[in-house]
Amino acid sequence: MTVFPQASSATADYQAAVEVQSFGSALGEAATLDAVWTVRRIKDGKLRVGRTTVREPASERGYDALAAAHSRAAARLSQDIAGAVRALDGPGE
Repeated sequence: MTVFPQASSATADYQAAVEVQSFGSALGEAATLDAVWTVRRIKDGKLRVGRTTVREPASERGYDALAAAHSRAAARLSQDIAGAVRALDGPGE
């Protein structure tokens, strides 16, 4: 795992760690992403842990379509992490 230090001096409410297990391509077929992630609320240390495994088909055979599939896969990862932040911020937490 590679960890990048926080470069900003601003305080954060949440910290996310992502370990990408695989991020693959098959030209003309699909992009795949498998990542394990953790979101921690700084003020009390509460955690949400999850895994995002997604296969996004490429709509065409070219590199542009494959890049778009990679973008959709990364967007799914970010949506899952955002959902964890909302769950930590929800009622009862």
